[in-house]
Amino acid sequence: MAARSWLALAFASLPLTLKTMLGWRHAYGDVVPSVLLSFQGGAQAFSVSGVPIDRDAFVAEAGIDYSLTSMLSVGVSYSGQYGQRATDNAFKGNANLRF
Repeated sequence: MAARSWLALAFASLPLTLKTMLGWRHAYGDVVPSVLLSFQGGAQAFSVSGVPIDRDAFVAEAGIDYSLTSMLSVGVSYSGQYGQRATDNAFKGNANLRF
């Protein structure tokens, strides 16, 4: 469940877009990723496990995009997840060229 918002502004006559998202993520079922695998024709099976995720987590995103021209825009954003056992944070930059 989440709420998203966009706000379009003009800065130095160029479009600027602010984006936000706040939400809650609930995981159903098994939160510990694990699978038993084997190679085709191989008798020896092996287990592969991933990092467990929290059953419930608060999620947030915020970003800003700046249109340099009608075809080129650049932006930066932050995204994060906050649970009881783990946190995940990411900062991203992007450039979009439309043609």
